[in-house]
Amino acid sequence: MMFDYLKGTQKELTEHVEAVCKALDFLRSTDPYDTLEPGPLHDEWVRHMNALNSDRVRLGMAAEYLHEELNHHNDQVIAAS
Repeated sequence: MMFDYLKGTQKELTEHVEAVCKALDFLRSTDPYDTLEPGPLHDEWVRHMNALNSDRVRLGMAAEYLHEELNHHNDQVIAAS
């Protein structure tokens, strides 16, 4: 499972969070009008949008996994009582 290997999971999630922060920094500091024309700025905008979406999915999967774990352990407590 995702959190069974804590060091690897921590490194992976940290990398995703760092990528999100970098993408958001670029997107928030860039005028969307300047990205409409083909060129380096447009290419960088596309790269950051793709990274942001990919990292959003991966972090969302981590959140879902944690939710499943929470429910599992809660069900165990309920069953034990």
